[in-house]
Amino acid sequence: MTDQPVSEGVVHGVVEELELPPEPPPHGPRVWIRENLLSGDTPIAIGLNGLLTVVFGLIALNVLQFLTTYIFNPERRWAAVTANMKLMMVQAFPQADLGRIWLSIGIFLVLVALSLVAWNVQGRIVLYKFASGVRSTGVFIVITAILHGTFEGDRIFDIGILKIDSPGSWSSSRTLIFLIGLVLAVGAHVYLQRAGVSAKEKSIPFLSVLVGGMVLATIAIWTVQLPVPEGRFDEVNERIATSTAGPWTILFIAAIVFYFIGKWLVSVMDRQQFRRILVFLWVFSYPVIIMVIQRKPILEWGEILGFGDVPFLESDFGLFLLFSVIGGAVIWILAFPKNLNSIRGAGIAVGAVVTLAPWIMSESPTWVAVIASLFGLGLIAGSLRIPDGTEIARIVGSVLAIAALLVWFVPMAFLLRSLIIVFAFVALAAPSFGGTEQARLRMTLTWVATALLVVGSFTLGEAETALEFQSTTFLGGFNLSILLAITGVAFSFPLGVVLALARTSTMPIFRIISTGYIELVRSVPLITWLFFGSVMLALFLPSGVEFDEILRIVAAISIFSAAYVAENIRGGLQAIGSGQYEAARAMGLSTVQSTSLIVLPQAIRAVLPALVGSIIVSFKDTSLVAIIGLADVLLIARNFVPTQSDPSFRGTQPQMLFFIALFYWVFTFTFSRLSLRYEKSLGLGER
Repeated sequence: MTDQPVSEGVVHGVVEELELPPEPPPHGPRVWIRENLLSGDTPIAIGLNGLLTVVFGLIALNVLQFLTTYIFNPERRWAAVTANMKLMMVQAFPQADLGRIWLSIGIFLVLVALSLVAWNVQGRIVLYKFASGVRSTGVFIVITAILHGTFEGDRIFDIGILKIDSPGSWSSSRTLIFLIGLVLAVGAHVYLQRAGVSAKEKSIPFLSVLVGGMVLATIAIWTVQLPVPEGRFDEVNERIATSTAGPWTILFIAAIVFYFIGKWLVSVMDRQQFRRILVFLWVFSYPVIIMVIQRKPILEWGEILGFGDVPFLESDFGLFLLFSVIGGAVIWILAFPKNLNSIRGAGIAVGAVVTLAPWIMSESPTWVAVIASLFGLGLIAGSLRIPDGTEIARIVGSVLAIAALLVWFVPMAFLLRSLIIVFAFVALAAPSFGGTEQARLRMTLTWVATALLVVGSFTLGEAETALEFQSTTFLGGFNLSILLAITGVAFSFPLGVVLALARTSTMPIFRIISTGYIELVRSVPLITWLFFGSVMLALFLPSGVEFDEILRIVAAISIFSAAYVAENIRGGLQAIGSGQYEAARAMGLSTVQSTSLIVLPQAIRAVLPALVGSIIVSFKDTSLVAIIGLADVLLIARNFVPTQSDPSFRGTQPQMLFFIALFYWVFTFTFSRLSLRYEKSLGLGER
């Protein structure tokens, strides 16, 4: 047997066919048009699809021409927008204190920059997609410049529904816009042609694109000029941000600087610890921005600290210290109930307080004192007889929750009532989320931080403001809209989660209450709930308790949004298979632990697109407060600006409403795209 050389494609004398790479499919504008605009298998189908393409293309071009003609018409008084930007953003906020608004924006940007580092946001954008987007943007700008119609001048195309002006009649600004779009389209197309397949293999960091956008925005606010009124009827062109270019530039630079500071902090400390600190800062930054930085409260430190006419234990600081120490000790024991004697002592002490407190308070109704005594004595008996510390801890939390319901019928300071209610909920959750030394410390610190947040909110809310403004409130414009949106979402989400869990509960009483709430709220329009919050909610509050109208509106928005959030989350809960519950029970998890750690995260992940939709709707629905008289950005644009006579902006309502529509679209579209990126990072929609 002779040895034969094995050539390429020959293995042990057997000739194999080499597998060549498949030929790339044909591509180019002609192929794209054939596959997308003139698709079909028969001449009739191709002709019909081509006709539909032409008809709807003409409609789209006609709509685009109408919009561009309306926007760039010289008769439009867009100076009404630029001249009233401060009014639409912050309404009655004093000019001398605008630095507080800039400080608020700066805190937000700094926290965003640090969060990008803490959560390691390092998305990348494929160069092919980026260049394709630039090319499409350039083509859109070119088409817009060509289709922009005028009321006089020569035309090279005029068929009634579509008119194209002669380039000789174009203005200098229109020509510049056309050239910018042409450069973008041609430059991106040339790059894609030369790069070829390599453009799909290369990518750039998302943060680089974000920083590039900030640089372009900075250049724009220093160079772009817009019409500004001068006197009553004349206009001049000035920079787009004459008085705000400096602050915006400083804020952009600060955001970039703090991003690198965050990089350094991550390198010298634990990332998880850094994230926990940021979560704490995010939670406390919002009330600090609204109640301290923007409101500029006048604080009576003697009364707050208990050195004035108010006794120490009745002062805000005294109540905080009392609840932090005593309540923190109770939470410390409930979160890790391994020492049976300690948990029994805590149960007996809590039972004694619940039993005796209503009788000591002379104004307590008798029926409240009787019910509290029954539960308090039951807690004492259970603490003495039950041998399991965890069960005693759960009974303590349940009795405190019942006591929190009863305090609504006992006359007392609203701050004290609020602290009791919040403490009851934290105590109820402590046994389920504790169990280890680390979890015990975390629950105790959570309670202290929550008590500080409650006391601080009441202290700052009751203080007088040092701002001098000509309105019923210092909040207005977009500042008010974003307050209502963020606060409404922050309150409605946890309430919606509780309602969803209650509606899927096996206990009939919880299902009935939750179902009744959801069906009642969803059957009434939001504007009715806004009127309820503005006019009637004060009638349902305890005697002596008063809230600002904005807080009542926030409550109405939260009540309304929570019903829809609850239904979205209920759909996610019902999509979770029974195997998840069985696996949780097999691991020895309690019902609360399995729900909060296993089932609920999966349910929220499944309905994330619906939740994002609810948030976007809530943001847009804040514009309804204009109907009840709150000066949000819509009311200012619709009623305030078009009635100004010096400078004369009378009759500019259509322009203002067009700007507001664009304003809302920019925010909702940006949020929608960000949520889409987040959904892709979680793998939603993938098979």
